[in-house]
Amino acid sequence: MSKHTLLLGTIFLLNMYSCVSLKTSSESPIKPEVQTASESDTEISSAEFIPYLHLEKKISDVVRTIFQDSKGNIWFGTQNGAFCYDGSTLSIVNTIQSQFGQNVTIKDITEDGNGNIWFGHTDGISVIDSEKRTTNYYERDGLLSNDVWCILADYKNQIWIGTINGVCKFDGYTFEEFAIQATKFSKKDRCSNTFKMIS
Repeated sequence: MSKHTLLLGTIFLLNMYSCVSLKTSSESPIKPEVQTASESDTEISSAEFIPYLHLEKKISDVVRTIFQDSKGNIWFGTQNGAFCYDGSTLSIVNTIQSQFGQNVTIKDITEDGNGNIWFGHTDGISVIDSEKRTTNYYERDGLLSNDVWCILADYKNQIWIGTINGVCKFDGYTFEEFAIQATKFSKKDRCSNTFKMIS
């Protein structure tokens, strides 16, 4: 076997291996005919809150969002991941990760009616539940885009996700695209609508 063939074979195997998910499990009943968070791809792990011991240093050069949950915890969404301050200890949460196990930039944080904390970030969305388990969701689970900019929980505990490719909502089982029609106005229409709003 030539060195060239051996090299190509090795590259092929490495590419195949990199596409395999490292963690797999789910407790949700799923219907396979719709875009859902599939049992084989959804990542669930125990959240690890690691005390941040370098208080003389900034947690990040970029803090994108700050959120206070119903228990009074302060959450920081940064380009270095998520941090939580419980009033005495500042911790970094290291289980919010990209689908390849890398750190992410947290862009938005919300809380649902069950006290679950949701994160929108640069590679999908993540949730920490009341038992401190982290579940990460990605495009492969049905999310419209991994590039998430904002996230909101409504009164029905549906999660609304604003992505670079539009809006989708998640009911805990299924991601559903929410179509928003783009409207174009001429300059004349814009002036007319502005005048109507003022008058």
